[in-house]
Amino acid sequence: MTSEVLIVEDRGPIRVITLNRPERGNSLDARLGKALLETVRETAHSHSVRAVLLTGAGRSFCSGDDIAGVLALTGAEDLSAAAADESGQFYYPLICSALRAAPQPVVAAINGTVAGAGLEIACAADLRLCSDTARFGVKVLSIGHAGCAALLPRVIGWPRATELFLTSRWMDAAETHRIGLVSSVHAETELVPHALALAADLARSATGAIGCYKSFRAQTEHQSADQAVLSQQQLHETVLANVDDASEGPRARIERRQPRFTGR
Repeated sequence: MTSEVLIVEDRGPIRVITLNRPERGNSLDARLGKALLETVRETAHSHSVRAVLLTGAGRSFCSGDDIAGVLALTGAEDLSAAAADESGQFYYPLICSALRAAPQPVVAAINGTVAGAGLEIACAADLRLCSDTARFGVKVLSIGHAGCAALLPRVIGWPRATELFLTSRWMDAAETHRIGLVSSVHAETELVPHALALAADLARSATGAIGCYKSFRAQTEHQSADQAVLSQQQLHETVLANVDDASEGPRARIERRQPRFTGR
């Protein structure tokens, strides 16, 4: 699946996906958008991949849609430059949806600039870490567009997301950590090793239960608190019926040993 614009590497049960357009800030064009979407969808069906690490090459995680592609969608340029499929559907919402639907835990290692569509993609990950040199921005209003109104508000709340949209300002790593957008901040050279260690811990866990949790999370997003609490009966029944590790965990606890989770 590795291509000129996307590097895909399996490190045991961890799939490392690296956006590889560093000369363009890893912005999404048609090639990268299509490659990333296809890779995430294929990964979701892989039984050997138990955790995903998403990062970017160079000094950016993903700076959003390629500006030339955005201009193309106005009809001013060739549509083939845009980060959209033949029907005009943007790739980044499909990528976000695929990341959220994937049963594996997804860790985003945000190594530098992230903006616009790239920020929504980061918010689609289950966990986010960043380097101390990373910067985060919505930035779409500065080019006359609107966006980051789907996943960013779910992570940091509507008031903060609205302020970032309206001001087009950058946030540094310390601020994003303070508001909960990232769980930890690391020196630039230590980011990926820390993210890999986290992904390895997750890969050793009961990843079948993680997949059930992610599915339940999506199901209950629009339910009331009472509805969601009552729906957890369905979550418990699903795990007991479909996750082999659900019996291994309690057995290991009773036998006073470490569980041997298989991810099934």
